[in-house]
Formats: sequence, structure tokens, C-alpha cells
Amino acid sequence: MSFYINVSGGNFSIGTDSPSNKLTVEDTIGIKRSGVNAITTLQMAGSGLIVNGANGYHPLIVQANGTEIFRVKNDGNISGSATSTGSFGAIQSAGNITPKVDDSVDLGAADKRFKNIFTTDLQLSNEGKDKGNEVDGTTGSWTIQEGEEELYLLNRKNGKKYKFMLQEIK
Repeated sequence: MSFYINVSGGNFSIGTDSPSNKLTVEDTIGIKRSGVNAITTLQMAGSGLIVNGANGYHPLIVQANGTEIFRVKNDGNISGSATSTGSFGAIQSAGNITPKVDDSVDLGAADKRFKNIFTTDLQLSNEGKDKGNEVDGTTGSWTIQEGEEELYLLNRKNGKKYKFMLQEIK
């Protein structure tokens, strides 16, 4: 690997004698912090950036004014701070999307609702809560499924099955 400084243009480069920016690096970068490999590799791939974090380090942390707002963890999970208000154009997941703590957060809000929910079966359960529902204090576990002509309600606690009574509106 070569080390070049382009004095006439004021550009600095590693791995190439033709720097196109103030700092140009060709190939992969290794970054150490206090003698420990914090980032084992940093490289461009196609039109993206690949950051590999060393064992015990998070590969990507984004901060604003010293406050963490976004983190990609070594296990592939993404987290934001409690005050993060970042937005994404679209989120796709190859795995489950789960809250950090059970029964602690909402999907949407009273003034920020989702337009539609597209799902197959709808699973409803308040089991495992300290208190049951607000009507009679009991807990339940139900599934709503769709059939060709009917909607079905399955009680997951006792195995009973019901169908919604539907009346066509003309």
C-alpha cells in the first residue's frame, strides 16, 4: 500500500496517487481506539458503506449534539434514544419487530394513527398482565381470522371457535 500527498491540490490519499477529495482512501480502513479494534473494517461497497464492529462494539452510532439518536448493534438490532424523532421512508424487516419491554409502547398514537393495517391473522392477548381488561378484569387470548365469506374469532384459552354475525349493507 502506498501513501501519497497531493501538495498542489491540497488533497491527501492512502492507497492511490490520485486523490479526488481532501481525503481519499482506496480499499478498507481499520480503526483502533486505545489499542482496541473498535471498527475492524470500513469500506465502500457498490453505493453503500459497510461498517464491521469488533466484538463488543457497536458498528454504528449516530449522535447529535452529544446525544445518541440512532444505534446499530452487533446483533443487527437498531435502536434510537427515548427522545429520537427520526423518520424512515420505509422499514423492511427479515425478522420480528418487537418492543424493548413488554406492554410498554403503542403502535401509533391518538393524534398520529396508521391509515391501514395489512396483516394475515390478528392475534390479541392481554395474558401476562398484572391486571386483566377494564370491563371484568379477566385475561384472554384470541385470534381473528378471515374466511371466504365470514370472519372467525378463535379463543386460544379454551379452543372454542366463533364466527362474526355479518349482515350485508346495501
